[in-house]
Amino acid sequence: MIKARHHILHPTSEQCDLLKQVQQEAAACWNAVVAEAKAHYDAGGGWISKNDLQKRLKGRFALHSQTVQGLVDRYLILTIVNYPGLKAGAWGNPGSVDQGER
Repeated sequence: MIKARHHILHPTSEQCDLLKQVQQEAAACWNAVVAEAKAHYDAGGGWISKNDLQKRLKGRFALHSQTVQGLVDRYLILTIVNYPGLKAGAWGNPGSVDQGER
């Protein structure tokens, strides 16, 4: 279980700029996660594993390694939860719009 505390921040303008940069870097990392998974699938490799995805992304972003690992974990969890046919091989391309009937 993830435990969190709620704190109200009052960042300075410099801190706001830094937060925006980190947010954009995390968004770029997420887009790369999706792109790498799609490229792996399109190349005929099937669904990408966690280790392969982390190896492809290692050192590419100005984020802590645990942040990148967390994004990879979230992607894989969302893939498994949203595509129950994944294990059965009933689903198509992970990047396509039409994933079949749910």
